[in-house]
Amino acid sequence: MNKFADNTDMYVGTLTADEIVYAGGKMYTSNRDYYLINDYQESHLLSFSSLSLYDRFDLFKLDDTYFYVTARDYSLQESSVEYADFRPAITLATGIKISSGDGTISNPYKILEN
Repeated sequence: MNKFADNTDMYVGTLTADEIVYAGGKMYTSNRDYYLINDYQESHLLSFSSLSLYDRFDLFKLDDTYFYVTARDYSLQESSVEYADFRPAITLATGIKISSGDGTISNPYKILEN
């Protein structure tokens, strides 16, 4: 197994469409009230893509289509991979606490393990 410089084996992934729905995202329905949507994202109008491809048969479409959360109303929709913006996600063990930070690029979360 590969290890990072600090000898951990944690991996960062991208959310799937079903994980976004489980978090509160809704297909074609506006919803800003779930934990994947935050003030930073809203103030910068950030959309983000899922790892899940949208299965649609279209003879005139030559590229893949995926699910994404649109910054317009934070609904789950589908779009061409050509415009993909991925948002990393990690899974934390029970007992992890945030010691500092606000989750932005300039001030990322720092975590403590109990």
